[in-house]
Amino acid sequence: MAIPFITCTGSACIFDKTPDWFTLIFEIVVIAIALILLIWFSEKDSKVFYKYFFILLGVLLFDFFTHPMWNSYRLGSWAYIYRDVSWILSINLANLILISTKIAESIFKNKTDAIKFIYSVLFMIPFVWLSEWLLITMGVRSYSPEIQVIMPNLFLFKVPIGALYYIPAYTALLIGFAKYWELYLENKPLVPVRKPDWKVSLPISLIVVFLFEIMVEPMVQNVGLPKWSYIYRDISFLLSGLWVLVIWLSINIIDRKLFYFDLVRKFIAYMILAGLIMLPVESFLIRAGIRVYGPSATANFSGFMIPYFNVPSEIAFAIPFYLALVIATIKYWHILYENRKVAK
Repeated sequence: MAIPFITCTGSACIFDKTPDWFTLIFEIVVIAIALILLIWFSEKDSKVFYKYFFILLGVLLFDFFTHPMWNSYRLGSWAYIYRDVSWILSINLANLILISTKIAESIFKNKTDAIKFIYSVLFMIPFVWLSEWLLITMGVRSYSPEIQVIMPNLFLFKVPIGALYYIPAYTALLIGFAKYWELYLENKPLVPVRKPDWKVSLPISLIVVFLFEIMVEPMVQNVGLPKWSYIYRDISFLLSGLWVLVIWLSINIIDRKLFYFDLVRKFIAYMILAGLIMLPVESFLIRAGIRVYGPSATANFSGFMIPYFNVPSEIAFAIPFYLALVIATIKYWHILYENRKVAK
């Protein structure tokens, strides 16, 4: 029996898309900055166009997955690719990531990749903060009711103070995704490890999954679980621990059985194995009333259900988007650890 969901109506799909002159100028500037950056960096980095592609791909995956959490209006009908997901804003964020990573690589060129990664995330905080302030000032950006409820009623340049958590959390995932694929693009030598250190990959998985779970918590509620299992609002370590276990086991099984595969084939294998487990589990949790998606999320549902699983198509597609960002980040840090261990 299909579970009834609200179809995409109202503000989820029908909103003001008419830009003013200031917004049009902003959009032109964003595109111009992207072109200037790519031309400029291509003089020293012949693969910067490919790297930018993966940065932008990661941003788009994130935007598709989390777009119910915030609104992006008044950008022009041509600027949207799905609901209120705008390719202009995706390019804007990709520009900031490219700038931050290049600054970190330039200033800390003699430091480890881990140090460069951390500073890339730190540089993103003021860049994204100023970008959010500008979008709010233009009337482009607003936040879902669920986000407004949990955000402290404190603002800095019109941006909620709670962004101090959200910005580094999601930019770390985006940079991790881009850096994973940069390893492939750069053809960096990676030692095939037949038995990767599970004691290291487990805490990495725990940290990455938990930080992301807190960030997307406003979109879905976990109800009916034992009270002692909740650790923050409605986040239960039983469910978060389950996702950690599924992802961690999937990564380790593939790494042990297919350790001679390259990064691309391994990544596909991670995604398939983890996705085949997570989709039926999510279906069960929804049917059991344990996973309850909030109004902002359900308002974006098209009403189309995945056959047999009776899961909204938006959730079915969100699972691989989520896995792509999380797994790439986990694997990037695990590869850094394994390479450093072998080098010693």
